[in-house]
Amino acid sequence: MKERVVAVDIFRGLTIVLMILVNTPGTWSAVYPPLLHADWHGYTPTDLVFPFFLFIVGTSIVFAYQHKTPNRATHRKIIVRTLKLLGLGLFLGAFMIEFPFIKNFESIRFPGVLQRIGVVFFFASLLFLHCNWRVLIGICIAILLGYWIWLGFIPLNGEAPTFDRAPNNWANYIDLNLLGTHMYKDDYDPEGILSSLPSIATALL
Repeated sequence: MKERVVAVDIFRGLTIVLMILVNTPGTWSAVYPPLLHADWHGYTPTDLVFPFFLFIVGTSIVFAYQHKTPNRATHRKIIVRTLKLLGLGLFLGAFMIEFPFIKNFESIRFPGVLQRIGVVFFFASLLFLHCNWRVLIGICIAILLGYWIWLGFIPLNGEAPTFDRAPNNWANYIDLNLLGTHMYKDDYDPEGILSSLPSIATALL
């Protein structure tokens, strides 16, 4: 049995505890504000749960692959694990808690938490295997700066871009045009396509 990294296990356990508190607050009619997501700008402790999981993914990659060579077998394991996460996320997203339990195809959400973790794991693992720490820092900086410039300075359909929840937000625009009805909200998805970029940077950190 492989030796466990106690610090990672403790951090993962505390993050799961916070997730349980967020998902089961006791009553949805009177939830403490720290246990609710921020409407858009800003953040609450609840908004730290998923970034914590992505940070744990990145940390686990280091311990799992620091002595691995980037050969075909290692790449195959990464691809298989990624496909498992994507498949499980899509499988769970196809069901609902009330009859008839299986959603119509038009209402199935393609992105999701497990799908995002799968995408982040795939790219972070490959980058870690093929790049040294200096290159990884450069990639993180490039991703975050590029994401900021894209959303904040590149015009969209002749309009000034925005970071707000609006049609001229690049992340919302891409999700709406590529995912259509397969999103968490009508106009955006919190685990959408473009926002995967800073999530990869979170894991690389």
